Amino acid sequence: MSDSNLHSGDSPSASILVALALALIGSSCGTDENSTAAGDVKDVAQEVVQDLTAELTEADLVADQAPLEGVIADGADADSQAPDIALETVEEVIDSGLPKGIYPIAGHDPGLPHDDLAPLGVIIGDAKVVALGESMHTSKGYYQAKHRLFKYLVEEEGFRILAFESNWTPAENINAYVQSCQGDPAQLVVDNLLYTWTGQSVSDLVEWMCLYNQEHPDDPVHFYGFDVQQTWLDGPALVSYLEQVVPDLADEFAAGVAQCRCTTSNSHADCVALYGELGKITDEELQLCVGAVEDVESWFLENEAQAIQGSSADELEYARLRAIGIKRNTTKNYYKLKGDWGKSYEHRDWAMAYAFNKFREMRFPEAKIALWAHNWHIAQDTPAMTEPAVTLLPVPVGLEASTGTGTILRQQLGDEYIAIGLHAYHLSVNWEGVRQGAFPPHTETSLEGVLHSLGQPGLLVDLAFPGAETPFLEPGKKYPAAIFEGVGDGVPVVPADQYRAILFLDDSPGMDPLMW
Repeated sequence: MSDSNLHSGDSPSASILVALALALIGSSCGTDENSTAAGDVKDVAQEVVQDLTAELTEADLVADQAPLEGVIADGADADSQAPDIALETVEEVIDSGLPKGIYPIAGHDPGLPHDDLAPLGVIIGDAKVVALGESMHTSKGYYQAKHRLFKYLVEEEGFRILAFESNWTPAENINAYVQSCQGDPAQLVVDNLLYTWTGQSVSDLVEWMCLYNQEHPDDPVHFYGFDVQQTWLDGPALVSYLEQVVPDLADEFAAGVAQCRCTTSNSHADCVALYGELGKITDEELQLCVGAVEDVESWFLENEAQAIQGSSADELEYARLRAIGIKRNTTKNYYKLKGDWGKSYEHRDWAMAYAFNKFREMRFPEAKIALWAHNWHIAQDTPAMTEPAVTLLPVPVGLEASTGTGTILRQQLGDEYIAIGLHAYHLSVNWEGVRQGAFPPHTETSLEGVLHSLGQPGLLVDLAFPGAETPFLEPGKKYPAAIFEGVGDGVPVVPADQYRAILFLDDSPGMDPLMW
């Protein structure tokens, strides 16, 4: 819509036009100062304000003062409130050259201002859990982009929790740092997170969280892990709890739990060495382990009052989580060592969903939570991915009809859970022992290739494509997409089935590692 169209037909109120013009000025603030389009938009908007000021009578301005104050509320300045104008209305005036529902973003640097992320607020809506994915671990662009999105969620949308795909017990040490700023964030990341996260970008993220808390002591952010691959921690802790609440049966229960691999290991390294020596888990070994853990779970269920009396309600829930972790992680490894990756993932993902929900219920029942994980773990309908996937390992990984963490959460929470997938056209990683360097660019017909054709360094894609007569991505059509990077041209998916939105980077450089 041109400048002249604003004055034709039935004239809208002065407040709406002025507010819209202010919104246009605000929307250009986050773009590259050398951008011709941004300059043109700002010039047009300023001309609109000047024209309106010249044409309106004093009576018009007085009559419209109250509605305008409703737009610029609580004493805030006009620029800070401008993004609250309906995005669809602004898009009628601004022609970015991109299809409706696709927004350019300035980049993945967490230090960039939030202006270009304003459409994310509309995408999120009333969601209480927003999951942030990635097609491959150890890419700096992805980690920085998710740091940037989390900052936006905290500062603009009221999110206060970051739930991380990492083992939950050591992740408590990261949260302690976030609350106190005591310690070296880089060393804490190395010591307490899964090694795929041990990059400078993640250290920068947790440091930002602690600094945010220093500035907002009455409204802090928190960090927790929800992965359960920690049997070497869960075994001793579960036995110790049993000795506390049921000393007469503790030895018997401990002997049963010890039949589960790694429950008596002293460290993760010992556990890995043990798996390497023993090879596959036999059917009998699995049955003995699962049976022993279920005996403990049955005792918890039948003697809940006694357990709580000897500890606390929270301690009992942690003990239950440890029992679930041992059982599910052993079962996960049983299927993994057999080559059945679909069932392996499913057992782990069920336990991760349980842990995520349990911590949310116990600690943060009302808080908005950002969830950090892989694209597959966060996807909203993983059983729809009926094509076999291939990870970086030299074996095919079938994931047909497997149910991921995000799919479980979507089933439980409905629209309160949404997933944002992260994809890149040029992707580099730095994963020692797996892959270091760049992947080949995606093909033109892949999801990444189609988004690359728009010629932007970064995009935020609203997969609802609001206001578009013809959505940019054809509804119901499967596009090869890097749910897992390294699957050739990708896993064929309907993007809107798996995500609410996509953050696309044309180039994502490799991680700056802290361990290698």
